[in-house]
Amino acid sequence: VSNAAIDTIPQGVVHLDLHPHNILFDKSGNGKLLAIIDWDEFRLSQRVRDTAFAWHRFTRGYGKDTEGKYDIGVPFLERSRLFLNNFQATAVNKLSEDEIVSFAPVLMDESLRRITILLNEHYNGQAQFDYDLGKQLTIFKEVFSFYNFKS
Repeated sequence: VSNAAIDTIPQGVVHLDLHPHNILFDKSGNGKLLAIIDWDEFRLSQRVRDTAFAWHRFTRGYGKDTEGKYDIGVPFLERSRLFLNNFQATAVNKLSEDEIVSFAPVLMDESLRRITILLNEHYNGQAQFDYDLGKQLTIFKEVFSFYNFKS
């Protein structure tokens, strides 16, 4: 992560918890984005951090009680490619190739940040988010699928 020079990647205001449960879409069939909710973690950071986290969360479900139950059998990396291509086709500010290449180190950095927070909360007697540790460990493990990823 430290060799990735993620501090040089463009920054902006980011959501930091962008996933399917925080995005509302029009269900009338056009799939238009209606709203992004739950802004309690937003801050100034690398814009690719939000996109990479959303990319992973939209393309990877976590078990029978989440979006994973709707898996249509398309391989994970193909879903990832579809997400990125659709994002780039519709984004107002498209990601640069440097940002796309940085997805893996940014995801690794983000998952390590979240794992550290969760472990700190756990050891301080606040175990209500322990269930999230498995999710963050899965992200960390799957980060290696994103190295050398090309759209």
